[in-house]
Amino acid sequence: MSAAKDDVNEEIRLASEQEAHRSRELQRIEFKENQIYRFRHLAEIQESQLHRSIQLAETNDNQSFREQQMLALAEAKELRVQKVVREEGNLTIILS
Repeated sequence: MSAAKDDVNEEIRLASEQEAHRSRELQRIEFKENQIYRFRHLAEIQESQLHRSIQLAETNDNQSFREQQMLALAEAKELRVQKVVREEGNLTIILS
């Protein structure tokens, strides 16, 4: 009977060790899964920041282009005004 009791105790001890091993293995797997999730989440955040940076650069490029176009239009208008003033001055000289 004592031998049977020892056998049962040994079986319980082995089962307990196996359960502890499975529990540690499960924790290790969960840790790895969480680590992968964090890396993916970080990659998504970095990708989002990159997209925002690109959008900001495009916005700045568009604004710069619009400013250059407005400057070119203002210069063209100024040249037309100067031409009209010169032509009016020539007419005044001719008429006088």
